[in-house]
Amino acid sequence: CEKNGDGGNLSAQIMQTVSVVIAAFYEDATIGEVVESAKLYADEVVVVCDSEADPTLEVAKKYGAKTLHNIYGKGKGNAIRFAIDRSESDILVLMDADGSHQARDIAKLVEPIREGKAAMALGSRFMGGSGSDELGSGFSEKVRFFANKLSAASVNLILGMKLKDINNGFRAIGSEVARTLNLREPRFAIELEMVIKCGKMKKRIVEVPTYELKRKHGKSRLNSCVQFFDCFSCLIKNSF
Repeated sequence: CEKNGDGGNLSAQIMQTVSVVIAAFYEDATIGEVVESAKLYADEVVVVCDSEADPTLEVAKKYGAKTLHNIYGKGKGNAIRFAIDRSESDILVLMDADGSHQARDIAKLVEPIREGKAAMALGSRFMGGSGSDELGSGFSEKVRFFANKLSAASVNLILGMKLKDINNGFRAIGSEVARTLNLREPRFAIELEMVIKCGKMKKRIVEVPTYELKRKHGKSRLNSCVQFFDCFSCLIKNSF
């Protein structure tokens, strides 16, 4: 977060504080590097885990992150909701713990919200200057890619939007807006739920180009078939 060097008037832009929220599940091998890089672009980094025994919390704290033990129930969605309800920052940036999101893109996500041009900014892997080293690289990733495209097409049709990448977990949202959405999805479909509910409330959503890297350690624990079902269920529950 940029500091005002004149020691005097603080603009509305600078007064808006930023928290990077990272929901993690046994990502202790990568969380230190992720926290270290994210700190350069935020007032605080918050790491949320389902279990107090998860070593991710200890490593994250060592690197200067605020740590939370999620008590809302297991799953990424529950961890994100837990952090939203406890945040005191003006803008929240949601970021993955596996090193696939590049911290330098945080500023691009925050900018349209700080400038009052959007309520939520989505990192898009399908715009000019963007991309992904993961999507389409294997069966599981192909399922994710198809689910993303189907979700986007459905939401755009129902709500009259023109978004390309609505399931990307890398995004920024005003904290007050996030709290008004009454989010309920317990797992990864919370990302789709946020878009649908913002759209129904006529909150402006923009996309900015970001580039997704392959995860830096281990294998993803995301079950693509479960994610596909969750997204389909979320569409049915929230679109009509």
